[in-house]
Amino acid sequence: MMEPGLNHILFVSILLFFIGVYGFFTRRNLITMLMSIELILNSVNLNFIAFNKYLWPGKMDGLFFSIFVIAKKSSID
Repeated sequence: MMEPGLNHILFVSILLFFIGVYGFFTRRNLITMLMSIELILNSVNLNFIAFNKYLWPGKMDGLFFSIFVIAKKSSID
């Protein structure tokens, strides 16, 4: 089975980010704006994990940053 490369993961992350930015700037409902911010933060988490896996496979820094972002995001909501 083929494993997705860094380019594929970054492409998905870019799509999530721009969908979130588009949703944030075009919607007036606060709930959908918060959902758009969630998409943006999830794309950042995906970047952290992808770069951690492919550039520094022995370290866990990207995973820890993602956990901190998720914990902070949960405390805000």
